[in-house]
Amino acid sequence: MKEIEAEKFLLPTDRLSILISCIIHDIDHPGVNSDFLIKSCSPLALQYPVLNVLEHMHWSKGKDLLSEGCETDILVNTTPQQRKEILDQIYEGIMSTDMQNHKKIVLEMEARVKQQKSYDINIHGDRVEL
Repeated sequence: MKEIEAEKFLLPTDRLSILISCIIHDIDHPGVNSDFLIKSCSPLALQYPVLNVLEHMHWSKGKDLLSEGCETDILVNTTPQQRKEILDQIYEGIMSTDMQNHKKIVLEMEARVKQQKSYDINIHGDRVEL
């Protein structure tokens, strides 16, 4: 983040969300993709009956680690509003790792570049997209 000078366009809570997302986005990954889990009727696919089984499992496990009162809650010193924003961004970050979502995100960013539409750091959605 230092290399791209993220502090110029991302808030401290945005940067924290990104770091946490990076750490937990593949937590407990079984080594196969969601499609395989669904087609094989795995217990994980039954527990998370959505197309992006793995991302929902990663989010659930990560959210458990960040639960208030849990010894692994590194958000313990945040305000309730900051906690909500950080958790929302972590969720978005993890869901964006699903290749179906990822393709959509890349296409949206490419369209934005073609339109020469800049990002506004004061707009939450722009920071999330970055």
